[in-house]
Amino acid sequence: MNRASVERTLLTRAGIASMLVLCALLCIGILASCSAGDLSDPVEKSQHPIDESDDDRSATPLESHYDAKCETGRQIDVDPADVNNVAVGPVTYLGARTAAEEAPPPSEGMTFFKMGAALPPQTIATVTVVETTAPGAVIQVENGPEIGTRSVTYRNCEDGALVWVGGLVLQGKDSGCVTLEVVSDSEATPQRVRIPLNTSACD
Repeated sequence: MNRASVERTLLTRAGIASMLVLCALLCIGILASCSAGDLSDPVEKSQHPIDESDDDRSATPLESHYDAKCETGRQIDVDPADVNNVAVGPVTYLGARTAAEEAPPPSEGMTFFKMGAALPPQTIATVTVVETTAPGAVIQVENGPEIGTRSVTYRNCEDGALVWVGGLVLQGKDSGCVTLEVVSDSEATPQRVRIPLNTSACD
């Protein structure tokens, strides 16, 4: 074997040794990273945060809103002489006065006062909780968010009156006063009503 062949052989062996050392260092780095870190997918983890306040109505944002569309309402004949109802602007809360007399059994700290919201034909109205003696008071509507919202827009596109099943929910209390403001396309100015819930009167 001449000198040139010997030099090529040495260079080849040196290259192989360098590659083996590099591979060993890479493997050590990968093993250290896996043992020290979280093996869960960081992208997937950030896209699915756990919100522990889902069932807490006190955490309902003040600007929360639900759009109760026409097709979710039910046809009804509203008796204007029914003393159990409370009317504010074009909205009539069915059975609201009855709700003031007695609180239903609470469920998971929430007290639900059932009173459907009725609206005359071809009318749009937005109802908002603007003041309450019970923090966390919200409006709940059938097919709407389970935790309720601070405001609801009711849309009646029919030729007859519609009612949306729902009511008011108090958190951590079984009585209180809730002030609702109604803005509609049939009234020039906003209308307000203060509804007592399981209490004799509201100031």
